[in-house]
Amino acid sequence: MNDGEVDLSTQSIQVTCRRQFPLNILIEHWLGLMVAEAEKKDSKSAFTYRRALMSVRKFPAQLHSVDEAKLLLQYFGDKMCTVLKKKLAEFCAEHGQPTLANVASYVGKSSGDNKLLHSYANKPISVVKKRRSSAESVEKCFKQPTTTSSSSPLLSSPTKSRRKSSSSSFIPKNRSGAYAILRALYDALNLDSLEWVGTAELQRRAQAYCDQYIGPSTRNQPYTAWMGRKTLIAHGLVESRRSRGNDYRLTGSGKRLAAQLDQMKN
Repeated sequence: MNDGEVDLSTQSIQVTCRRQFPLNILIEHWLGLMVAEAEKKDSKSAFTYRRALMSVRKFPAQLHSVDEAKLLLQYFGDKMCTVLKKKLAEFCAEHGQPTLANVASYVGKSSGDNKLLHSYANKPISVVKKRRSSAESVEKCFKQPTTTSSSSPLLSSPTKSRRKSSSSSFIPKNRSGAYAILRALYDALNLDSLEWVGTAELQRRAQAYCDQYIGPSTRNQPYTAWMGRKTLIAHGLVESRRSRGNDYRLTGSGKRLAAQLDQMKN
C-alpha cells in the first residue's frame, strides 16, 4: 500500500437514517415558519420557537398529538401548543389525519415558506440571559411554590410542581419505561422500605423490568426509556424532589397502580 492510500477494509462506517413521522414533520414545519415570522418582526419569541424546533428535530420517536409533544419535549409552552393545535385542526379539516403522503404534499406546497424556514430556523441558538429587574427579583423571592402530595399532605421536602393529568385511566405499557419505574419504586418501598429512591439507583432497579435501555441519556442516544418518569409525574403517579440529585417516590395513586401491576405479574 502506498503512503497516500487509505485501507477502507480497516475502517467501520456508520450510516444512520432518520425515520420520518407525519406529525413530527408538521410540527417541525410549523415551528420553522413561526421562527421565520418572529425573526421578521424582531420578536423575542423567535428564540423560544427555535429551541422547540431543535427539540422536536432531535426527538427520535413518533409523536401522536401536540399534548404528547408538550409532555415529552422541552420548550413547548401553553401558548405555543395552542397555536400548534389550531394549525393541526385546520390541517385535519382539510386533509384528514396526517400521513406521510398528505404531509409531504402540504409541506411541498409551502415552498416559499420553506425558504424562510431554512434562512431563519437553521440559525445557531445563542443563549441570551435576560437581566431581571430588582422589583422582579424581590417578587420572585416572596413567591412560594404550592405543591400538593396525594400521599403526604404535610410533606416538607421540596418537590417539583408539575402539571398533573388524571391518573385513573392511565396504565403504562408492559415492560415500558413508565412501567419499569413504577415496579422499581414499588419494590423499593415494600421490600427495602425505601420511600425515596435516587436517580441512579432507580435506573438500576428499573432496568430489570424494562426491555429498553433506561439509563441516562447520551449524545448518541438523547432519549431513553427514562423519559417515562415524566409521563408518571404528569399523571400524578410519581413525584420528585431535588437533593444532591433527583429523588423519586410513588404517590398514593402510584402505589395503588403499582400494586395492581405487581399482582398481575404474580
